[in-house]
Amino acid sequence: MSPLPNAKIDLEELARTIGWTEKHADYVIVTQRTIAVVEETKTAKKDDIEKLDKTIEAIRNGPLKNHMPKSDRIIAIIHAEKRTDPMIPKLILSRNNANTIYRIANCDEKLREILKQHGLDP
Repeated sequence: MSPLPNAKIDLEELARTIGWTEKHADYVIVTQRTIAVVEETKTAKKDDIEKLDKTIEAIRNGPLKNHMPKSDRIIAIIHAEKRTDPMIPKLILSRNNANTIYRIANCDEKLREILKQHGLDP
């Protein structure tokens, strides 16, 4: 069953419920047309990008497919508390395409700005 529009879903809880054991992001925010996948971390690392990638794959073709609405676009966000290694933005820029946008937010205000920019309310 798909969640209600503008729903925030804790992926730890959902993973336990459906028995999904892969690495994954912390939560998603879902609207009728867009899904934001958010990984919360102290310092952005390559592992965080992998968590976003695995979550996106699970939404599109894996165990989360039947638990999310079909979306036109996915926004993948690393929300880091501390400054990000300069290599991380370069790694995520190469992943952007028409249906998936990767972003980094180094503070709560930037996270809200990114979400708002893509029509999502935190």
